Amino acid sequence: MNKDHIYKLALSIIPGIGGNTFRQLLSYIGSAEDVFRANPYKIKRIPGIGDYVLRLIRENQSLDKANKILNSCESMGIEIIFNTDKKYPSRLKDIYDSPPAL
Repeated sequence: MNKDHIYKLALSIIPGIGGNTFRQLLSYIGSAEDVFRANPYKIKRIPGIGDYVLRLIRENQSLDKANKILNSCESMGIEIIFNTDKKYPSRLKDIYDSPPAL
């Protein structure tokens, strides 16, 4: 299982983080893993990140959920594609708030 996928999926399932916010977080912070490790004040300065979303990122509960989802998908042969992947449909990438994961 790809560690980066766990962090990306965890970030994408947090309520309040859509495709645009997902891309902004990665753009400002670097990687999905870095988002979970970043200084809260740095995250708070990113447009679209309020106290609620920041609290959910800091709680790390989405990491456990992401692990379970990825394990289930893996056992069923389901691949999750992120909007940062080459396999992600290019026409969907052109949409302002495209889903972070398919």
